[in-house]
Amino acid sequence: LASDLPPMREIVEDGVTGRLFRPGDPDHLATMAIDLLTKPHSSRVLAENARDYVLQKRTWAACTAPYIELYAKLNARNAT
Repeated sequence: LASDLPPMREIVEDGVTGRLFRPGDPDHLATMAIDLLTKPHSSRVLAENARDYVLQKRTWAACTAPYIELYAKLNARNAT
């Protein structure tokens, strides 16, 4: 569960890798939590999807790869 705010939407896809609740709405948060607790299969699928996402997209290697490539290009350009 995560608050439906831009930084959280960047890493949580509602209904796929987690659930987003309306910010400042404790009743919606409670409803979402109860829904997850009463549907263990759905919760397990979300958790597995979230884990797969993190292992593919949020590791140090995945996060730094674009920068390493950019720095290599810049370094090569400066070497000539």
